[in-house]
Amino acid sequence: MREFYLSPSQYNKWEYQQRENKKECCWCEYMCDGVLVDNFIIYCKKGLALLQEHYLNPWQSDYYVIFARYDDKEGTDMIWDIFEKRIDYDDE
Repeated sequence: MREFYLSPSQYNKWEYQQRENKKECCWCEYMCDGVLVDNFIIYCKKGLALLQEHYLNPWQSDYYVIFARYDDKEGTDMIWDIFEKRIDYDDE
C-alpha cells in the first residue's frame, strides 16, 4: 500500500495513466465547477485508489491518495473502511 499527495494539475496526468478502461469512479465525479470533491475511489489498472481532499489553506487544497494493489486484501479493505466512514461522517 502506498500513500502520497497530488496537486490538482498532477492528478489529471496520474488519473489518465492509472484509470482502467476509463471506468467512472465508484462514488462521484472528481471535479465540480473547479471545486475538489472531498472523497472518492478510482478503480485503477493495478489496484484501488482512495482520494481525499487535503486542506492546504483557505484558497488551496490537494489530494491525499491511498493506493492498494488488488492482491492486497487488507489494503483494499482498509480503503473501503476509510471511504465508508467518511461518507457516514459527512451525512451527519
